[in-house]
Amino acid sequence: AIDVAALHAANLDVSVTAEKIIYDQWILDNVQADVALNNGRLTLSPIAAQAFGGAMDMRMVVDAAQTGQPVRVEQKMTFTDIQVGPLLRALTKQRKDSLTGVGSLMLDIRGEGISTSALVFSLAGNGRLQMADPVLHGMDLERLDNTLKDMNSSNILSSLMGSVNSALGGGQTAFKPIDHSFTIAQGTLTLNNFTLETEGETGQIITNG
Repeated sequence: AIDVAALHAANLDVSVTAEKIIYDQWILDNVQADVALNNGRLTLSPIAAQAFGGAMDMRMVVDAAQTGQPVRVEQKMTFTDIQVGPLLRALTKQRKDSLTGVGSLMLDIRGEGISTSALVFSLAGNGRLQMADPVLHGMDLERLDNTLKDMNSSNILSSLMGSVNSALGGGQTAFKPIDHSFTIAQGTLTLNNFTLETEGETGQIITNG
């Protein structure tokens, strides 16, 4: 069972504001956090800040008011016009960009369970991912496409390996803007007919689930 003793240890109602918070590569401006804990019900509404060139807003309710009963969780999260490159560098502590562009994400999920595994399995909701001018770094699909067209048929395996190594050896690939909705059911996120197309029409990535 999920240990909810801490949610029953005290009641509180706190509002926090900060002009700037800096931690490693995380730089948050105009931070606002409202936290309330009342008889086992934790409410975060909102936790908001400006970061990575855009805005972040999260609202969450964790309801464990009834001891021994399933814990209920609701969460809404919105990232608007975020610079994806700096965000990924902050998350991964990498110094080089792997993916750049301006992205927005909306996520609305809920679930309940007596144990952590039951809670995760119950998660359901929906979301939407948007990204303008996405660029994947370290891979040049256009170079791969051009190399494959000129591949030496007399030694196809060697030519194929050389083409792949060349494409993965650096460069970048620009993709068309992304705007895709998704669903979450039984703890699983499903992407149906998600299409990622290169700007140069050299490739597509399509998912069916």
